[in-house]
Amino acid sequence: MSARGLSARAVAALAGIGVGTVQVIQHGNRWPDTRAVARLENALDTPLWPAHDQDTSTRPGD
Repeated sequence: MSARGLSARAVAALAGIGVGTVQVIQHGNRWPDTRAVARLENALDTPLWPAHDQDTSTRPGD
């Protein structure tokens, strides 16, 4: 966020979630729920969840 020059308040407004939610996630005090992750990914135009863009059609051992 700071690399883009955005405050927690600005990110919260873009994502449509509370600034308190952004702050506790940012500081590692709470894991985000899937709704918050989806909204943050859309607002920041960046995948935030690991393996978000990987092909899951095949698994090791299949």
